[in-house]
Amino acid sequence: MPHPTTPGAAMLLCDSLEKIFPDQAPREIDRSLPLIGYRGERTAFQVAVRVPRRDTWDNLRSADITVRAPAGVTARVRAVELVPVTLPAPADAGPAYLRTEPGLYPDLLRPLAEGEQLGLNTERWHGIWVDLLIGEDAPAAAGGADAEVSVEVAIAEGETLASTVPLRVVAETLPALDIVNTHWFHSDGLISYYDLEPFSERYWEIHENFLRSAAEMSVNSVLTPVWTPPLDTRVGHTRIPTQLLGIHDDGDGTYRFDPQHLLRWLEICRRVGMRHLEVPHLFTQWGARATPAIYVQTPSGTERRFGWDVAATDPSYRRFVEQLIPYLIALLDEHWGIDKVIFHISDEPNEDHLESYSAARDVVADLLADVTVVDAISSHEFFQRGLVEVPVVATNHGRPFLENGVDPLWLYYCVSQNKGVANRFIALSSAHNRVLGNQLFLAGAEGFLHWGFNFYNAQFSTRAIDPFLDTSAGGGFYAGDAFIVYPGRDGHALTSLRYEVFRAAMLDHRAVRLLEQRAGSEIARSILATDAFDELEVRADLDPVELRRIEVRVADALAQHAPAQEGEPA
Repeated sequence: MPHPTTPGAAMLLCDSLEKIFPDQAPREIDRSLPLIGYRGERTAFQVAVRVPRRDTWDNLRSADITVRAPAGVTARVRAVELVPVTLPAPADAGPAYLRTEPGLYPDLLRPLAEGEQLGLNTERWHGIWVDLLIGEDAPAAAGGADAEVSVEVAIAEGETLASTVPLRVVAETLPALDIVNTHWFHSDGLISYYDLEPFSERYWEIHENFLRSAAEMSVNSVLTPVWTPPLDTRVGHTRIPTQLLGIHDDGDGTYRFDPQHLLRWLEICRRVGMRHLEVPHLFTQWGARATPAIYVQTPSGTERRFGWDVAATDPSYRRFVEQLIPYLIALLDEHWGIDKVIFHISDEPNEDHLESYSAARDVVADLLADVTVVDAISSHEFFQRGLVEVPVVATNHGRPFLENGVDPLWLYYCVSQNKGVANRFIALSSAHNRVLGNQLFLAGAEGFLHWGFNFYNAQFSTRAIDPFLDTSAGGGFYAGDAFIVYPGRDGHALTSLRYEVFRAAMLDHRAVRLLEQRAGSEIARSILATDAFDELEVRADLDPVELRRIEVRVADALAQHAPAQEGEPA
């Protein structure tokens, strides 16, 4: 039902794909489409509230919000906070970007303490995020009738606003995500922000909190800092050391390895539900010309043995990896399973790096012959030459790979994929974030990679940044590219609109995959068929309501193709 009109104050219910700005009335939810909630999962909507001044000096008012959900469903309320965005979009941004000027944008989701009232600046729209946690035994919609979720906002010394939104509980338990989903984890950001002593109990506690948050976004593979990952680091510069593996050289040319910290990391990853591990790149980014910064314990103390000053093809590095890689493979096979371990050569080489990448690969190719090697590339020539076993292809360069039937194939996006494809920038429409789950299904991708789960550095890691004040990595990346969670004061990750929307995108993938298993690929693909997007490209004017229609159609098709219950005709 439509929200009641009241003098002065206003409330609108919005879907999860709206971004509520303080100076603009948001798009109201389409109530002809119910929220879809699978058992054991969550769905979400938003409440937008605007309150008037009562006098000249009345800049802040407070309100209580009450959400009443049906049996088996629990509501959780968070405030949508504004964050500073200094670099929102490319100069030639199209209509997929909501705004292109620097300013304050909605992104951070702040939990509300028990009994906490909402503080509302007058004459501004405020966003409130409502999660609906669907219980494992929540009653499903009966007789085609959807349940109803009601919302009341009681404004102090003012009126009470009320409205409802339909909810369809689906009697399905979705399978786990069956593709690799990795968002690279950056330990140095946590060490810097929380001033952590590496490998202290506080270090492990906070790392587990953030790894669990990643897993709750359906991230199932974690970049593990066996040594400090040689990523986004200025030439000649080093990042804060995060090396988990102890390496000792007693001076006789033989290395000894101490796995105690690495094994504790594996325990945490297993506990939070990770399925895959990634070993850091064996060579530097953008060309594979040098070695990573690797620290070695010697009789004289700690020494940085390798780094920018040691060439990729230096014989000393080959002697080192001849001992390191077989040791790692044996250790990880015993404690994790080598079939779930991913190795990397170098990140994002281009065609100018064909020879240097090839030379670096030759240093370790024989040592990696029996393991999975995955690298992010954009040039099809790398694959044609047999240099990359499993390519991770930028979405705006993926067409030649799909047309040539490359399998297995992963996809990725980052700062350069800023027009015509999915992405998660703060200024970008949330529909362009949510669409990815369906696209990965259509592409038959076996993995997705993003480089920044929690990169709290300026570009090239020249310094640490405060992510609450700087969402653009010191001005190097469009806001939201470098991280998708914020560091909470209690050592837990605070999620964002982008996190929640991406999590929902992976839920879309899980649902359509289940439908494919039940009804076949043809039916599943037909439901996703639209001229708004294909397996790679997305129209700039993608309507978020179209994605909600597809979500409902998938849920309806799952109900239609549900297995017959015992005693029912097949």
